[in-house]
Amino acid sequence: PDAITAVHASYVGAGAEMVTTNTFSANAHKLEGRAEVADVYRAAAACARAAGARYVAGGMGPLGVLLEPLGTLSFSDAYDMFCEQVHAIVAAGCDIVLIETMTDLREAKAALLAAKNCSNLPVFVSMTDGRTFLGTPPSVAAATLSALGAHVVGVNCSLGPDELVPVAHELLKFARCPVVVRPNAGMPRIVDGRTVYDVEPDEF
Repeated sequence: PDAITAVHASYVGAGAEMVTTNTFSANAHKLEGRAEVADVYRAAAACARAAGARYVAGGMGPLGVLLEPLGTLSFSDAYDMFCEQVHAIVAAGCDIVLIETMTDLREAKAALLAAKNCSNLPVFVSMTDGRTFLGTPPSVAAATLSALGAHVVGVNCSLGPDELVPVAHELLKFARCPVVVRPNAGMPRIVDGRTVYDVEPDEF
């Protein structure tokens, strides 16, 4: 817990008003019974609060299994798993539901519907880069997710700031709500067993 809180505190110290719980993979599929979803969110939110953040966003990433017809998971089962996470986010006292790094628009829709139906919290939904690996362009993602009631739509991960500027412009054309852009510090690569990024802090 101290290590996680220290990471959050570094963001707060740099001026961040909102931090995200370290719960990217805290769903029933990924946890495989090794921990309860609610317990993970409770502990993660406590770390974020201890860092002094004004707002805590309960983070939810992809479930780690493809939805039908490309995979084996049904839409309703995905929705149920996301509902469990949303209930845990609410119980942990988070201020926002943050759905991030989504590559499948159908999975993002399942998560968004779960967040809307199982809580009264603001919901942020963020897809990966310009065109997800399943082929969804930013215009379609922005129009669909904002029409379904997302309070904020956006893009995160995958690419650096320069590459996401045109994606941001595309999102702004079609979103009916505010837009968030959270780039990587360039494309990650492995050097001597460590993940490194090419964009330096000043450039970022």
